[in-house]
Amino acid sequence: MAETEAPQSDEGVTRRVFTTQSHPIYYLAITKCGCTFLKNLFYLLDHGSEHEDAAFIHRHEDEIPRATHVPVDAVRDSAYGFVVVRDPVDRFLSFYFEKVYGTGPHSFPHIRRKLIAETGFDGSSGLDAAGHRQNARLLINWIARNLDDETDLASNPHWRRQTDRLRIARRLRLTMIPLDQLNTALPELLGDLIPDLPAKMAQVRARNVMPRVVRDEDLLDEGLTQRIEEVYAGDRAAYLRASAHWQGQSETAQPVSDVIRHPGAALQLGLMHFAGFEQRRQIMGAEITAGAPDPAVPVHTIIRHPVARLLSAYEDCLLESGPHGGLRWLAGRLQKLRGFVPDPGEDPDQHRRNLDALLEHVDYRLRTKGDTALSPRLRPQAGYIAGWIGAEARVLRYDHFASDARALGLDLPGDGLPAAGPVAQALAESDAVARIEDLYADDLALYRTVSDHWQRTGTAPHAQDLAPWRDAREATRSQAG
Repeated sequence: MAETEAPQSDEGVTRRVFTTQSHPIYYLAITKCGCTFLKNLFYLLDHGSEHEDAAFIHRHEDEIPRATHVPVDAVRDSAYGFVVVRDPVDRFLSFYFEKVYGTGPHSFPHIRRKLIAETGFDGSSGLDAAGHRQNARLLINWIARNLDDETDLASNPHWRRQTDRLRIARRLRLTMIPLDQLNTALPELLGDLIPDLPAKMAQVRARNVMPRVVRDEDLLDEGLTQRIEEVYAGDRAAYLRASAHWQGQSETAQPVSDVIRHPGAALQLGLMHFAGFEQRRQIMGAEITAGAPDPAVPVHTIIRHPVARLLSAYEDCLLESGPHGGLRWLAGRLQKLRGFVPDPGEDPDQHRRNLDALLEHVDYRLRTKGDTALSPRLRPQAGYIAGWIGAEARVLRYDHFASDARALGLDLPGDGLPAAGPVAQALAESDAVARIEDLYADDLALYRTVSDHWQRTGTAPHAQDLAPWRDAREATRSQAG
């Protein structure tokens, strides 16, 4: 079910997020998704070793800092916030063997007794694969009823859907990492802050891993796998999206919230910051929802000229006079490192110096860590839009959004998109334009390709129409590599 993006308070949301005293990193834990290891890692980063009661660190969570006093926008705009997701089949089997069938110190004997009494669950030792398969079927069906409030027990985070926590991750715009790629993905995400992170991770020995007495391939059959994936359909979709990114199938870390839709319109929009996301209620109406794309509904996305997009982000998010302020944390950092002035007034020379400082930051991040090291408000559009193009999305132009939407017959409840503000318009005449175009060369090439197609045909390009751009991009990257 899609999450309704009704207006909601951000008060207290960061208290759910772990951080460290030593590094501005942010982690939202999902039970049965590597949290024993990660909590010990966060503890180690501050104390030099994992917790003395490492296997039961959940009992000592008060010894790991929370991001309670960190501004919500600082977490949202950080490149170092993440959530870990897990293949729901693997997570379910881990729960079954450790908590239900198992009898160790982490087990749930009350659940086992209840299942034995009410479902015929077999708790005896020495079961073969067929016996475990039958138990797993009984358990997943009981979980389905429990999650639908059809049992007399409240749901528990150990079997609750991961999407319940991903709603918070969407609000905080955290990057998803699949558990089975954590060893490579986490150093890639945090490596510029913690260069020796792989060595730190190797120091953490605590893993809440329960040996499985039968192999997964012997226990699982098509029907059981399908049933688990049906109960945890949203979890599976989230895991597959995260896996696709970290396996290199898409080229930028995607926002957790994939599409915006309106309940009264057969329309889904995949939006990036300063290319329509901030105006999502304005163009889609107040009653929008956010969540995974519905394959039965067409998806559209919006591309914006990279110069206008970056200059709007500068004016609206880094300056004290800006209406969003989502990059004030970056303005503070640039003020210390590069002489950025958050309140330059109408001084055009200071605006140009500010812009130079911002572009130095962008250049450094792109050269050293790539797209994922930038805030979503500054991250290049090309990789994100390329993913949607591969999914047959149609691309509209930000600066011609209203006419493009009409040409495609889209019935939008709201209005169009605003032009850049006065500071951005003035800077668009500066010599910084060429540098922005160079830093965002992929975005510029894609924008021009999309615009040329609209001008020639009067409609949005299909995936095959953008193949020359993709081929040229891949050739350039191959030469650079």
